Amino acid sequence: MGDAADPLHHIDKMRAALSATAAHLRQDIPKVPDPLFRNMFGQAADVLDRLVLAFDVYETRRREQQP
Repeated sequence: MGDAADPLHHIDKMRAALSATAAHLRQDIPKVPDPLFRNMFGQAADVLDRLVLAFDVYETRRREQQP
């Protein structure tokens, strides 16, 4: 599944990038004592997690449509 024209190829790459960014955000939360910072980074990680879930739904539907 390395074909650049295959949307699932791009889904896989973006899912990995978004998941890594969400993990990085969560790792940084305990490093800064500012509650607004912690809240912002936590919310940003949650949004990225929801994007990853949306990509999962797209991938599942795409695979179900393939013969």
